[in-house]
Amino acid sequence: MHSNGVFFWRNRKVNAKISTLHHITFIALLLVCGLTQAKPPQNTSVIQSHFNEEIEVLGESPLTFPHLNEVYKDYKVRVKTTGEITGITLDSKNKPVNKSTLSRQNAQAKYAKYGSLSKELYEKVMEMGPRDSLAVIIWLDDAPRTPLVRFIPKYRDPNSEEHKKEAQVFKAKLLQMKKERTELIKTHAGPLLGVLRSLNARKISEGSSFPYFTSELTKAQILSLSHRKGITIYSDIDPKVALGEVMLRTTSQTIRAGGGGIPNDEFGLTPHSDTSTNDQGITGTATTIAISEFGSIKFDATGNNRLKGANREDDPANCMNGKKQPDGSVFDLHATPVAAVANHRNNGCTTTPDEACNSNGIAYRGRVLGAHTCNDADTETERYRKAMEWAFWNNDARILNRSIQDTTTALGPFSRIYDEIVYLSGLNVVAAAGNVAFGSSDKVTEPGIAYNVITVGNSYVHTPGNLERLDDPIGWSDDTLLDSSNHINPVSGHSDREKPDVAAPGTLVMLPNGTGGYGPYTGTSFAAPAVAGTIALMQQRNSIFRYFPALTKAVLAATAWNNPRGPAYPKVDGYDDHDGAGVVVASRTNKLAKAALVSGEQVVDGFGSKPVELVEFGVMEPPWSIVDTFVKVYASPGDLIRVALAWSVDPNYQNYDNDPSADLDIIVVRPDGSQLPYEYTWDSNLEVREFQATQTGYYTFKINKYQIAVDTPYGIAVDKVKGSSLASPRDKDDPV
Repeated sequence: MHSNGVFFWRNRKVNAKISTLHHITFIALLLVCGLTQAKPPQNTSVIQSHFNEEIEVLGESPLTFPHLNEVYKDYKVRVKTTGEITGITLDSKNKPVNKSTLSRQNAQAKYAKYGSLSKELYEKVMEMGPRDSLAVIIWLDDAPRTPLVRFIPKYRDPNSEEHKKEAQVFKAKLLQMKKERTELIKTHAGPLLGVLRSLNARKISEGSSFPYFTSELTKAQILSLSHRKGITIYSDIDPKVALGEVMLRTTSQTIRAGGGGIPNDEFGLTPHSDTSTNDQGITGTATTIAISEFGSIKFDATGNNRLKGANREDDPANCMNGKKQPDGSVFDLHATPVAAVANHRNNGCTTTPDEACNSNGIAYRGRVLGAHTCNDADTETERYRKAMEWAFWNNDARILNRSIQDTTTALGPFSRIYDEIVYLSGLNVVAAAGNVAFGSSDKVTEPGIAYNVITVGNSYVHTPGNLERLDDPIGWSDDTLLDSSNHINPVSGHSDREKPDVAAPGTLVMLPNGTGGYGPYTGTSFAAPAVAGTIALMQQRNSIFRYFPALTKAVLAATAWNNPRGPAYPKVDGYDDHDGAGVVVASRTNKLAKAALVSGEQVVDGFGSKPVELVEFGVMEPPWSIVDTFVKVYASPGDLIRVALAWSVDPNYQNYDNDPSADLDIIVVRPDGSQLPYEYTWDSNLEVREFQATQTGYYTFKINKYQIAVDTPYGIAVDKVKGSSLASPRDKDDPV
């Protein structure tokens, strides 16, 4: 049903006998580590009493709303006669309730307590003195929307003249959308801007295509706005860099940084490997990564350790942790090594450690942009927004790396800004998960908790290995996940949002420090640009990864076979609570990106003689249905299969801070037509299934649009390896 623009459950009064899925294991509280199998609860007869058709109860989960004092129970069920997968929500007395109604009641309770202020801002305001002022972000929750702009390139080679022409057409459409949105938002915000001016508010920003503006307000001014409807007022973001904690200066074992740099085939870039990505000519050519930091990058065009790119033109000498150079520019002691992971190209040297001299960045023939924010004239949010738009609109960057975090653990304006640009414009955004040494108590913070960004944890590669064998005992067997890598998931209604999404090597990486030397660096700050660099390689291989970030995330997750925590911590159906889908394996990612050329196209590359269809992408629309996909893979008994489904979330969705605007699930169909046990998450926008085949033939995959409120860009991808390729045991035809 549709209510206030939100699509929820299809409740129906029924009365028939219930059947159960005997092979699914019940978990009373939904595992926060990922997809869950669950068997029907004890009160199945109560659930059945609300239906008049025979159903299978697929699982249950507690459901909470932060401002309602009751725990509800959500159930996913399948109607046996039609195959429809629907659901029902019961209160503590086992009476059906409508989630749309609960969502509205939660919003009303929140408003009664905090008005239009976020909880964090309300608490700050209560401590403010009458003369104090605070920078705030006013988000227009009811701002008008413009249609999604999505581009499916006809020409897959991003360096071809044909693709460059069609890409310019797409950019023109994006710029037109930006212009229209800016005018719509300006008109919509007019009355509120008039109120701010009448209050003599300071530092009012406007004219953006994002549905917010910023200002500096006193306590009285904030409270005077707190009862306006249709807005949420946040305190400005407070991003920091834990330089002292994440840069572990040590002379202990180090690893190199990139193409011939990270000396393991997690990235498939070692020069000695004839299957490596770089050896196939995929080096990041014609790709651009924006590095969003406080300060600018130190570019050294003539020195030994070259970074290729440019900084924003306004380079004032007031960067936090920055250093003024003779030419007046500022480079950040954090931004330069972060950029080097993705782009550093060594030009030959004799004075630095061999690990550094013989290394390059992941996408070393691409370029990086210093999207720095050193401008005291703006609020912090405006600095980051302007830097992002400079890179995106003015310089055609299709990847943005964010290796510094705010301390906030709840979805706020920082997350909404990045979710907005990914959802509407298809930009790939990568964010570090954060480091516990920073004082975040293991919790992933903004913007890493945003739905649409690719959030990265930090693994430690101790010994080089051979990816193509996947069971190489000196390769993955001694990899670990660093204890300081944040992993506690964001709060959500069903408590099962998973962050980080993936992990990457970011421990003791030997990198140029921007002052002429090298140092070993550790932290999620340096794991994130390794993934950004991998995405650049994917974009050089196949232009579709420039425009469908949901597909990018799906391919990264489907190929992340490496479990850095080892067999003592088996993944629950492809997920781990600490490293998400696993450590990114770029040579597998490259193989899949190369094979998966066009949605629905049959290819055989890397998978034997049988044609397979490895990816699909597009935009799903309401209402509910089960969608057959083109995706299929031919398997034999013992083969290991991973399939990942990702989709983008609308940050202006009514219940954004509690659950995503769509809930999609993967249905796996065996060659004989039977289905694997149904598994799902409720609040994540990334689903991963991993299983071992027991039949010979095509395994195919469907998508259940369980809940979908708005048009939803999505991507689904599948990867397969031989059963003997991974040493850890797998349950046959069951998730691991």
